[in-house]
Amino acid sequence: MTAQTILKDLRDIPGVTGSFVLSADGEPRLRDLPAIVPDETLAEVGPRVARLLEAARQQNDVTQCSLRFTEHRMYLRPAGPWVLCVLSDRSVNVPTLQMGMTLVTRRIATMDFPLSAGDRATAPSPVPLVPTPAPTTNRAQVYRGRRVE
Repeated sequence: MTAQTILKDLRDIPGVTGSFVLSADGEPRLRDLPAIVPDETLAEVGPRVARLLEAARQQNDVTQCSLRFTEHRMYLRPAGPWVLCVLSDRSVNVPTLQMGMTLVTRRIATMDFPLSAGDRATAPSPVPLVPTPAPTTNRAQVYRGRRVE
C-alpha cells in the first residue's frame, strides 16, 4: 500500500476534502487535495503549521490540533517525523475522522517520503515533532480554555 493510497482512504469519510503530509520543518511531502489548492499554497502553509505546532508543543503535550474556519476545518496530527493535515467541511463526523487519522498516522509514521530538490544537499534525519513525554500523574486538564479538576 502506497502513501498516496493511504491518504486517499481518508476521503472515504464524508466531509473530508483532502489531506497532505508535511515534514517537521513544514516542507510538503505528500498531497491528496483538490486541484484548486496549488503547490504554492502548501509551500506557504507548511512553515506556518510547523510554527503553530512548535508553539503549542512548548505550552503542553500536543497530540492533535484543530483549526476552525467559517466553512472548513483543518485537523493537524504529528505522525512520527511527519505532520498529517486533513481538510474538511463543518459536517464531518469528528470521532470518525479521528479514528481515520489514527490509522493513517500509524501507517505514515515509519514511511520515508522523497526529499525535495532543496533538501537533497543537506538532508538531516527527520526529527520527531512531539517527543514522547515522561508520564505524569498530576497533569492539568484544560477543556475549552478552562481548567478541569
